[in-house]
Formats: sequence, structure tokens, C-alpha cells
Amino acid sequence: SSSSSSSASSTSLGDVVSSPGPGSGLSQGPGAPSAASASSSRVQRGGVKLTIHVYNLVLQTLLEQEKYDSALGIIDEIKRTKTRPNSHTKELVTRLSREGQKEVSQELTRMQAFSAAAAVAGLALWNGLL
Repeated sequence: SSSSSSSASSTSLGDVVSSPGPGSGLSQGPGAPSAASASSSRVQRGGVKLTIHVYNLVLQTLLEQEKYDSALGIIDEIKRTKTRPNSHTKELVTRLSREGQKEVSQELTRMQAFSAAAAVAGLALWNGLL
């Protein structure tokens, strides 16, 4: 099971670095872009230069934690800041794409199973069996 239900655009590197801790979630929800900018500024003032290597480390961690929407938010930030991706970034994006496809496929399978069960229950009700 993954934790990818929040909006991808609401997560930035600043959110990840300044998040309150484990289990608290990475996304700060609607309105987070302004909070994210403030967090990114704090990160930069704290001496952490936001290089592609830092972004890659965060992306890799988010992928390992199955936080796909948050990883998409980091990719959006890479684009927004015009940070040039390297070959490792491209590998991580490819991995994110594969994992996302697996997640979508699993969700479709669950939806199809539910739909089939609902259809059987509906037919049983129609025929007076339930």
C-alpha cells in the first residue's frame, strides 16, 4: 500500500527537509507552495545547496517509502527551479514511472474485482437469492 493520495504539486524539497518527522506525511496540502518557498529558503540559509544530487537523494528516499505523489512534487520543483537533471535523475524518474504504472494496475485490478462482486450481488438480489 502506498501513501500517494496528496497533490504532487504541493510537495517541495523544503517540505521534505523541514517535515515534522516520521509518520507525519510530507505534503502540507493546499497552499503549501508558499510554505514550501519559505522552507526552501530556510534550507538554503541553513547551508544546504539545492543541487541535483540533493534532489536525487530525496527522490530516491521517497521512492523507497512509496511516496509517489511527493516524488512527483520534487520533480515539479526540479523543473520549476530549472535544475538540470543528470543520468541518475532520469533513472529515478523511470523507476517512478514503472512504480506508478504498477500502482495504477493494482488499483484497476481491485476496482475490477469490486465491480465483479457488485455485479454478482446485484444479479443475486435481482433473482431473489439474497
